[in-house]
Amino acid sequence: MKAYNSDRAAVRWEAEEAAHEPTHEGRMTHMERVWEMCGTSANGYHCPTAVAEMLVKEAVSAFLDSRTTLILDEVA
Repeated sequence: MKAYNSDRAAVRWEAEEAAHEPTHEGRMTHMERVWEMCGTSANGYHCPTAVAEMLVKEAVSAFLDSRTTLILDEVA
């Protein structure tokens, strides 16, 4: 479980960094690296498909949360 928590934290951090990219293209390019990271990390587990799905969900959640916060801060 320690390994998963570490992979989860790394994926979330990278997704949050992607959300801070100034352009759409920059964000999408950064997220492509996050998706690769999810797949590479998942390959080390007994059920890589399930782990990849969980990591992708974590990445999406982190990206959306961070992006929403940024947008709301800009509006305020």
